[in-house]
Amino acid sequence: AKDLKFDLETEEELEVRSVRCSPSDESLDKRGPVRNSSIVKPMYFHLPVAKDAVKFVEDKLKELP
Repeated sequence: AKDLKFDLETEEELEVRSVRCSPSDESLDKRGPVRNSSIVKPMYFHLPVAKDAVKFVEDKLKELP
């Protein structure tokens, strides 16, 4: 189930997905998917999302407020 939201600044459509991330990656600049992590957080992604690549908002992962 895709949860669609919009970037208020650019009005671009965003997709919200749950991404597993390492607890040591406190900085959003460094945080990325960690397949075996039990920690899952919602992240914004620009649409459209390619099958083998993800474009982050402002080239960074963003947590939901």
